[in-house]
Amino acid sequence: MQSAVRVIMAIEPRMYREALASSLREHRPEAEVSLVGSTDDLIAEVERTGAHLIVANEVPSAVREAAFWIEVSEVRPGESLGAEISADGYSRSVRDFHVKPAFEALDRAEEELVSETSPVTASQEESATSGPGTVRPDEGVR
Repeated sequence: MQSAVRVIMAIEPRMYREALASSLREHRPEAEVSLVGSTDDLIAEVERTGAHLIVANEVPSAVREAAFWIEVSEVRPGESLGAEISADGYSRSVRDFHVKPAFEALDRAEEELVSETSPVTASQEESATSGPGTVRPDEGVR
């Protein structure tokens, strides 16, 4: 059975964090979305939950390799909200961050989760284990 993709949000101001989380929950009810307020809380929550996607104003280097992430710039009056996105080899800068790039990153995290949890079929296992020089538990080297 596939587990739900886990998202952790730590962006300020709080209303941005809550609005984005609300949108994700509405359109992707199967996703588990957690809200945290500080970088220390973010790191602890990533370690506790094994998050797949992190959305934060500052994504600590300690968690960048563990999950897909979106680093949202600080809100400045009169400026658009930018972001850096990294998702499984896909990375880009966004000058006007909104929910669409968040959903795209969530889609990639879900694809990765599905590929990690998909059962290997018997034919896939057979082809992966039947090459020359393969040792099976019930027979010697071919």
